This record gives sequence, structure tokens and C-alpha cells, in this order.
Amino acid sequence: MTVMEVRNPNGKMTYYYGDTAVDISVGEGEDKTELGTAKVPKFTSRKQNTTSLKVETKASNKQVDNMLANRLLSGYKSKSLAVNVAARTKVGVDVAGLKTGMLGVTVKCKGITMKQLDGDDMPNCLIHTLRW
Repeated sequence: MTVMEVRNPNGKMTYYYGDTAVDISVGEGEDKTELGTAKVPKFTSRKQNTTSLKVETKASNKQVDNMLANRLLSGYKSKSLAVNVAARTKVGVDVAGLKTGMLGVTVKCKGITMKQLDGDDMPNCLIHTLRW
């Protein structure tokens, strides 16, 4: 299970998110293993609010060789296994009762480890919008 946190520190704007598709994988390079895609239903992030989203994916019918399985297990046990998350959604804003239309957004967070999160490090994520 992956937990994503959406923060809205703004005191004047409310954000509206459409349905969100979340892809999760672990490992990097040749060790990268897809864990699946999940859908998060639309939600609202109100003024000065933090919203936690639980995303549960399931990988089935995936085969990995013993060497890769051992590297992934070792990374998991040592909390150094890199987790990659990509979320695609649409976002709209409400300011003083005026709602904007929704805009497509992609957020990609790569190489996040449990060690980093346990140390309260914020993951570095890229946000893409209006990309053509």
C-alpha cells in the first residue's frame, strides 16, 4: 500500500481533483518491477488542509528470476528499495467562489526509499502540466 499526501497550505484556494490514475513500481534500471495501477476517486483539498490518499495496487502473473527477487527482497529489508509513483489527474481551483476549469496534471516521484521517508525527507517530484 502506498500513501500519498496532498497539502494545501493556501488560506484562499480550494483545489478539486478528478479521478486519479496511480502507477507504482519498485526498483531502478533493470531491477524495475511494475506493481500495478490503481484509481483514486475524485476528492477536494480544502483551504489549509492535508489529505492522505491510500493507494493499493496488486501485481499478478508477474515472474521474476531468483537474482532479481533476492535484490528486491534485500532492498525491502534494508529500506533502500526505490519506490516510483506516477499519478495522472485533473485539477481545478476555487477562489472566493469562482471555479476554474480542470487542467490535466501528471506528478512523478522517483527513487523514494523508506529510509528517506523515515528521516522525514520530502520526496522530489516532478509536476507536468500543459505539456505537448
